[in-house]
Amino acid sequence: SMGGAYVSVANDVSSAYWNPAGLAYIQNRQAIFMYQPWIVGINNLYTGVAINYPPYGTLALTMNYVDYGNEEVTTVVNPEGTGEYYSASEFAASVSYARRIVNWFSFGASAKYISSSIWHMDASAMAVDLGVLVTTDFFSLTGKRNQGMKIGMSISNYGTTLRYDGM
Repeated sequence: SMGGAYVSVANDVSSAYWNPAGLAYIQNRQAIFMYQPWIVGINNLYTGVAINYPPYGTLALTMNYVDYGNEEVTTVVNPEGTGEYYSASEFAASVSYARRIVNWFSFGASAKYISSSIWHMDASAMAVDLGVLVTTDFFSLTGKRNQGMKIGMSISNYGTTLRYDGM
């Protein structure tokens, strides 16, 4: 329901997904493990770990896997099914780095490997995510910058094209 607004408020290990600049706000170490079963056999698994190395920045490793389950193959000749099933899945693994330049500005970057498969075809690509976070004193009731509006920007999945190969 936030429609991508988390790009400006992410400040934990999940930031590697939304905006890698948010990783700069991690104090020590964090880990995340999320398993989310969805409807019609779709499952999502997200896991990651982030470690802050003061004063160098934060390093994170994450993995995201989506399994779309099995679906029966149907054709015009066999609309009730051929007895054969196909599956689809997607996988992404990333290495991220983030750092605060000053206490109100941080940047981050992720390098990722992306893989997708459906039935007898596979595709893979390399991509990068780039992000920044700026904390302002706008709308701060106390006038303190750390309590003001946050502005975030993220460019996600900029890289090579996924091209499916197979029969």
